[in-house]
Amino acid sequence: MDSVELEVLKRTGTEEEKRYAAIIMPVIKNQHLLLVTLLLCNAGATEALPLFLDRLADPFTAVILSVTVVLSFGEVIPQAICSRYGLMVGAYSAWFVRLLMLLTLPLSWPIAKLLDLLLGSDHSALFRRGQLKALVDVHGSTAGFGGTLTQEETLIIKGALDLTQKTAMKSMTPLDKLFMLSTEDRLDERTLHTILLSGHSRIPVFRQSNRLDIVGVILAKELVLIDPSDNKVVRDLNIRELPRLSADTPMYDMLTLFETGKSHMALLVRPKGKDLRAMRRNTTLASQRAAYKRLGSAGTASLSAYHAGLMGTTTSLGEEAKEEAIGIITIEDVIEELLQDEIVDETDMFIDNLQTSRVNASKLTGTLPPRLRAMVDKGAFTPRIGRLGMNQKLRTNWICGPFEDHELLHEEKGSVTPATEINPA
Repeated sequence: MDSVELEVLKRTGTEEEKRYAAIIMPVIKNQHLLLVTLLLCNAGATEALPLFLDRLADPFTAVILSVTVVLSFGEVIPQAICSRYGLMVGAYSAWFVRLLMLLTLPLSWPIAKLLDLLLGSDHSALFRRGQLKALVDVHGSTAGFGGTLTQEETLIIKGALDLTQKTAMKSMTPLDKLFMLSTEDRLDERTLHTILLSGHSRIPVFRQSNRLDIVGVILAKELVLIDPSDNKVVRDLNIRELPRLSADTPMYDMLTLFETGKSHMALLVRPKGKDLRAMRRNTTLASQRAAYKRLGSAGTASLSAYHAGLMGTTTSLGEEAKEEAIGIITIEDVIEELLQDEIVDETDMFIDNLQTSRVNASKLTGTLPPRLRAMVDKGAFTPRIGRLGMNQKLRTNWICGPFEDHELLHEEKGSVTPATEINPA
């Protein structure tokens, strides 16, 4: 048993296993010294036994007896017992091994030290990231090895391992796919209906007619007290600052920032003139992973400082920008990468951020396990995919009414925004 396996038993085993592991750990700490000691003693016993038996019997009988004894009591029986009770045998024989290490120290220590210099003293059998993912797959219930992890559990664990290799730009929603408002839009009845139909809880706001100049975000729930007859303008609302982050920010950094509660949405930017395809090659992220490997956990603060220079808020957009906005990422996008599955809420019309796949409620519920599908079939958990919290008359009037001159679309005549792609049926 190696040090990693013993450490696992020490943390998660039974009380007896924890006690045994604690006894064995100091003995195997110096692995080369233990190895040389056991090999010296084994070689000495193997060579001494024929010499001893040669005095008691003829040479042929001595060879037969020595081979039988060594094979039976030195190999077969010990390995058979230790394969089942190895931890207990190791714990009870630890004192004897310590004694052998002390007796053979004049010979074993120089050899062990030489091995340390040539091969290194650290031989911990830690798994690489890819090996851990394969190990999780092997423990899955569908792998055929007797594992008990469900498919969902294996996906989540592998998603957590993969998250460190992903950047924010891979999960963002491009600006041309976003529902946004202009600072000059008036919050009349039609605008409020548009916001309701969008189904979003946070709505980015851009300056005047420039969709690339994002000034912040408004919360849809703060509009419930707005009187449409007042014709308030969006710029008069409480427009919250939107964090600006580099598009190649690691996903784990995004998750950590979102956990602070400062914002659940961030604006992703890239330096002006920098090719987005070059950023997708993850050269920055590769160098960061190398730094993580060199510095360990102590390097986290240093690497976070790298992104500190790229972070800002949308209040700085009045100055000449050195970068340009390319998309939006939310905490839901990060969690979806962690779960390796799309989260569809009640008002989502599309499954993905690029809006290429429409929501299919029957397909989503069809992937449920039988026990959960039975709950849905019985009406105990009825999904409301695509249904909006407004009466049918209001939906029909808005969707069927003309929208060519609607100022909220901010598109060329004849185009359709995600907010209008709703099936009234």
